[in-house]
Amino acid sequence: MIEDFIRSIVNAAPTQRRVQEDIEEMKEETEEWRSNLFPWIGADELELLSLNHESKWYKQSFGKALKGVYYSIYNEPMIVFGYKSYLRGRVNTLIWATTKKHVFMYRGSKKKTDFFIDGEAVGFITREGLMYGGSRNRLLGRCNAFSEEHDSVVIWDKEVAHLLKQTQKERVNPRVFEVMEKMVMKEKLLLIALGFLTILQGTFEIDGALPE
Repeated sequence: MIEDFIRSIVNAAPTQRRVQEDIEEMKEETEEWRSNLFPWIGADELELLSLNHESKWYKQSFGKALKGVYYSIYNEPMIVFGYKSYLRGRVNTLIWATTKKHVFMYRGSKKKTDFFIDGEAVGFITREGLMYGGSRNRLLGRCNAFSEEHDSVVIWDKEVAHLLKQTQKERVNPRVFEVMEKMVMKEKLLLIALGFLTILQGTFEIDGALPE
């Protein structure tokens, strides 16, 4: 597109319209996976998500892009995602991800990643894995080192789950989450938002202000 060509020449950030068009393109390119998504959200079903995935880098006119799917321990598609990097030498990224019922979007910059759940702006995640949100940017959650195998995920003031590290992907049935506490829906969605961004960073060499 002419707009893409001009923006590539001046290395300018994409417009909101461009971002939305890219999301629609991601939906089209992942339709086969999306049509078979497993409807999960309960605590027991959270523990079905595995590190097993299928993905593909694909060519764009400008920038680089990725699409993929994460499966359950029973090889059912659970999260479909797309990724795109826009600028040369600067961080400006888009991650779109969807379960059967909920949609997550991340806009990465050098210092932080803004995130949205079901179309609503929730907050941002720092490079250190701290999640902030609300009118006062209060701490919503964090991802802490716990052991050689797991990180600990805290939502608000309680440890809700352990998150399997990417280094453990070769184990049998590599479950992403080990749920520790009963959660309300908002807590589950925050856990997924932080946890999924973390496993993407552990799986792919992608730009963005992701937890280290």
